[in-house]
Amino acid sequence: MVSAALPRPTERLIFRHVTDADRDTLRRLNADPRVMRHFPSVMGDLDSDNFLQRIFDHRNRFGFTLWALEDRESGAFVGLCGLLNFQIDAPFAPAVELGYRLSPEFWGRGLASEAAREALRHGFEDLGLGEIVSFTAEVNEPSWRVMERIGMRRDDAGAFDHPEIAAGHRLRRHVLYRMDREMFRTLPPPAPGTAHPVVGSLPPGGVRTNGVQLIGVQSAGEPPEPDAVRPATPLSDPPEPGGGTDARPVEPERTPDASPYDSVKPDPVTRLVRWLLTPGR
Repeated sequence: MVSAALPRPTERLIFRHVTDADRDTLRRLNADPRVMRHFPSVMGDLDSDNFLQRIFDHRNRFGFTLWALEDRESGAFVGLCGLLNFQIDAPFAPAVELGYRLSPEFWGRGLASEAAREALRHGFEDLGLGEIVSFTAEVNEPSWRVMERIGMRRDDAGAFDHPEIAAGHRLRRHVLYRMDREMFRTLPPPAPGTAHPVVGSLPPGGVRTNGVQLIGVQSAGEPPEPDAVRPATPLSDPPEPGGGTDARPVEPERTPDASPYDSVKPDPVTRLVRWLLTPGR
């Protein structure tokens, strides 16, 4: 088993390892339509339990994974945030992905940004990663706003159609954000009242990923904070996976005869694993 160090506590949050005692809590989180609104469906108990096992397996193999977040004052479970190796049929893979998923009662407080920035620090300073990416459905503004607030840069040339979402589905188009170690080192301090200032977009081509990846979790963030710019945020991004036989489908916009997975061959559990922890974000 790889030694699994934890990110440091932040002003309002504590990172801890996910344990089997979190099983019921994760079932509730992954079955919440608000959290999963940008995923093809919510997760049933079986899929959520498989997701939990993937967290354990990833930590044992790589020494990092999704961590549980707790409120420093109350000890309440806030959500998940972490780093994942993932493999997806996209030009930027393999890579190490930043993912986050928060309970709705903790949205709107800047906690996703606070946790995500510490996860980045841990990845670059403690784990020695060269680059970290994050991606989400283009329509998931709350999630990509978090990416911008923590200083990640959108790579417009890296936008892609998710290979496990059917053509024409509203969640198919994904945006890609990047940060490398040097970018993180030179970030200015957070602006007053924000998690981190917005940094501009990467030029076409951007920075390439050198990390090794195994599974990916799109990020599930939180609604923009009051001070966030709002024209147009996986975790939330929303949860991504959907599907086991006991999953309750969210019936968002879809073409008359198209299922989000019409073009996907893997079984529902495999889809879930690829989507969420490969969700996970």
